[in-house]
Amino acid sequence: MRIHNLFVDSDGETHFRDIEVEWVKEGPAGQMSATLPATGIIFRKTPGTYDFDWHPAPRRQYIIPHSPYGCGLYLVRSSVNLV
Repeated sequence: MRIHNLFVDSDGETHFRDIEVEWVKEGPAGQMSATLPATGIIFRKTPGTYDFDWHPAPRRQYIIPHSPYGCGLYLVRSSVNLV
C-alpha cells in the first residue's frame, strides 16, 4: 500500500514523498501491515470554513481524512497534491 508522506528537510523545505507499506499478514479480515509505533490518537471535526495557516507539525503525524470527497493538501508555491 502506498501512503503519502509530507516532511520538512534540513533546509526547512516541505516535500511530499510516497512510502510503500508492506503487507505482512493476510487472513479472513484482509491484509495487515506490521504494527507502527504511535503514542496516541486524536479525532477532530472541523467546519467547512476551517482554514488553519501553514505551520510546522510538533511531531510526526498520520492524517487520515474521513470524507467522501477526499482531502486536498495545499503547499507553498501554489503546488497542490490531492490525496
